[in-house]
Amino acid sequence: MVMSDIAAIVTTVQCGGDLMLERRHVAVEERRRRVGRHAADLVGEGQEEPAVAPGRHRRRRPALH
Repeated sequence: MVMSDIAAIVTTVQCGGDLMLERRHVAVEERRRRVGRHAADLVGEGQEEPAVAPGRHRRRRPALH
């Protein structure tokens, strides 16, 4: 677990659920900055271009019609 995640959990326990969204947003920003482009794609915000070609890894097997 990352320190920012632990800080988010501790803040939530101490101050109630109101700060949870704010802390989570801060943690997401930190993770995006640390990991780079890939974390932003996982979060789903700021996707200018997909990380993989569309329809590449999402399809498990062809549908049986």
